[in-house]
Amino acid sequence: MKRLEVLATHQELGVGFQIANYDLELRGTGNLIGKQQSGQIASVGFEMYVEMLEEKIKELSSIKIEKKFDPEIKIKVSALIPAWFIADEKERLDLYKRLFSAISSEEVLEIHKATEDLYGKMPSEFSALVKIAMLRLRLRLLGIGAIIELDKTLYELRFLDPLKEKRFLRLQHLNAEDVEDVRLEKLLNSFETF
Repeated sequence: MKRLEVLATHQELGVGFQIANYDLELRGTGNLIGKQQSGQIASVGFEMYVEMLEEKIKELSSIKIEKKFDPEIKIKVSALIPAWFIADEKERLDLYKRLFSAISSEEVLEIHKATEDLYGKMPSEFSALVKIAMLRLRLRLLGIGAIIELDKTLYELRFLDPLKEKRFLRLQHLNAEDVEDVRLEKLLNSFETF
């Protein structure tokens, strides 16, 4: 009856998508994400499932797959989107996702600018988060699997390539009391000549 009501109330041209959405809500998604078709999708999450499915399809169709890696960043900074700055949890999560799925520094800067245009001046914690996203991109580009803060001026770098030895990076002209923002900026700049 509900399905017939939807069809009766949506008679104008161009409403096929709306009808399909209502139909999806009423009847469910079928077996695509059910146990019979997809196994234990709930245990990995739908997004991860789709990503794994895409990788497998590319693998089976002989398309070269570029493996992504997420560098481990162990730096003592407050890098987050404060709840007082963006109250809606869904918006904050979406912003985290967009920042850390960006594939270029330009994209990170665009997200930063758009967020600042929408919400106003960024708190220092958000600026630190943007710099961490930029650092992550640079580490990926250099094949560095981890950066670990040993103290505020000394960092250990571990490369993905097992033949490369770990290296240490010392920030010059940095005082122990320098604020996190200055420290992150100097850290980012040190990778430009790396």
